Amino acid sequence: MTSAARWMLGAVALGGLGWWLRRRGAAGPGIPSIDRMQVVSRAGLSPRCGLALVEVDGRSFLVAFGDSFAEIRETEDPESMFSRALAQARRPMPRRRTPGRNKGVGR
Repeated sequence: MTSAARWMLGAVALGGLGWWLRRRGAAGPGIPSIDRMQVVSRAGLSPRCGLALVEVDGRSFLVAFGDSFAEIRETEDPESMFSRALAQARRPMPRRRTPGRNKGVGR
């Protein structure tokens, strides 16, 4: 009777451990794990602060951090940077002033 109770207690303990691991999200061999956040690069600015490029769900953020602060800025995607540079390149050049033609009061 005592050994049957020990076997039953062991089976319940193993079942509880399996349930707890599954609930915590421990990926099994058939379930691929997807990283939602990834630190792409990190640089130390001083002994107490640094800068990191972090990618979360396909969007990238620049994070400046230190002992008592952290600041997060979203980086621009390359397509918008390219379109803005293209729009700036299409602007007409400012006209140069010719010497001797001043826009003054005496005109």
